[in-house]
Amino acid sequence: MFLGEHSATMDDRGRVAVPAKYRDRLKKYFERRAKSRESAGELEDPYGLESDSLIVTVSLIERCLVVYAPFEWTRITSMLRDLPTFDSQAHTVRHAVLGYAEDCDLDRQGRILVPERLRRYAGLGQRAKTDVKLIGQDSKFEIWRHDLWEEKDEMFNRRIEHLKEDPNSVLSTLVL
Repeated sequence: MFLGEHSATMDDRGRVAVPAKYRDRLKKYFERRAKSRESAGELEDPYGLESDSLIVTVSLIERCLVVYAPFEWTRITSMLRDLPTFDSQAHTVRHAVLGYAEDCDLDRQGRILVPERLRRYAGLGQRAKTDVKLIGQDSKFEIWRHDLWEEKDEMFNRRIEHLKEDPNSVLSTLVL
């Protein structure tokens, strides 16, 4: 669903344009979802995500933000609910992912407003325009500060070269 690398600018209010390809796919999803609910006689989305919204939260691995479409977010929250209740690591994961999560509507220009505390987490500009990269990851996409993504991209390129020299069992079973 979400593929590729896209450059964008986050404005001083924290708004960033979602790439047109992503918006087109989301629009088709929302239209299909609305028709499906209508034909089933449902009045509203049980998850409260019936408008053109995306869920933005923090990455647990990187200093970036992760953006989910509603259908993927329901899968994520289901997995989080299934984590052990009294496990401290599970508690930390739930707390971070759900505690930072924000439902962000797409405006008429196809932008989302990223809340300040999420921008702070990812090192994105607080009161100035910031160059960002949106990185498609199939069922989600990430928002990176441009310079941090460039560093990470260089590291990935080095790792790819290493994988070519010494493929592990995961890479050897993957046929592309």
